[in-house]
Amino acid sequence: MFENVRIPAKLDNSPIKKAVIEFKYESSIQEAAIYGLLLTSVFNNFPRNNFSQFPVVQIPEELRKNEPSLKYQIAFQSYKENSNSGKYLFGIGAYTIQFAVLEQYVSWDDWMSFVNPIMNAIKEQKLVKRTESIHLQYQDVFDKDVIDMTNTKFLIDSKEIKNQHLLFRTTFKQDDFDILVNIGNSVNINGKNIPNKSLIDIDCLYSYNVEVAFVDEYQKILDKAHLLNKRYFFGLISDALLNELGPHYGN
Repeated sequence: MFENVRIPAKLDNSPIKKAVIEFKYESSIQEAAIYGLLLTSVFNNFPRNNFSQFPVVQIPEELRKNEPSLKYQIAFQSYKENSNSGKYLFGIGAYTIQFAVLEQYVSWDDWMSFVNPIMNAIKEQKLVKRTESIHLQYQDVFDKDVIDMTNTKFLIDSKEIKNQHLLFRTTFKQDDFDILVNIGNSVNINGKNIPNKSLIDIDCLYSYNVEVAFVDEYQKILDKAHLLNKRYFFGLISDALLNELGPHYGN
């Protein structure tokens, strides 16, 4: 789907408010040792005041790993400011490695320059026994109702739905990825409802059906997920909405 969509190299008015990369994994190392290794090899490179420990650490591991709502929660997190005054976050849990961008997104290459050194440190520590899945999510927020400016149409009893509260959610399968798309004119980010705004949320998930250790090709998978995310986003929005974002093409 959207294989022939034209993708800009840059937007003057990027709507990206949040982006997340998540690796779900299993380790052969005890949980406390994972955190100890990363505290010295990774977290010491972050500003000390930006470090956070979350309450999930206090819950016994046996209880957490049998409860999906707890199993993949982040235990420790820190962040740095990027060159656009946004935040680059890194978090680790017993079964989750997570990277995020909040507010001011710079570029894919800039984000990867934050992600890759940390992933190399994790690889060197041999923390990962098995990789379960990799997913990449982008949340794009607009300061108005843009449902009518997307290449979508919603019908009930053959009548088009317009000027109504709307949240649409669907899943596609493409190139070994599960692609989850949410479109709505009511926005909830980080548990907070944001009125008078619209959301396009696209999540590309790559799951492993065989046992795979740390994935040397994770960058290849992320690059493919990034391309799919862009195809779906620019395929879903109309030319009128795209023009408001100030697209630039070429290098």
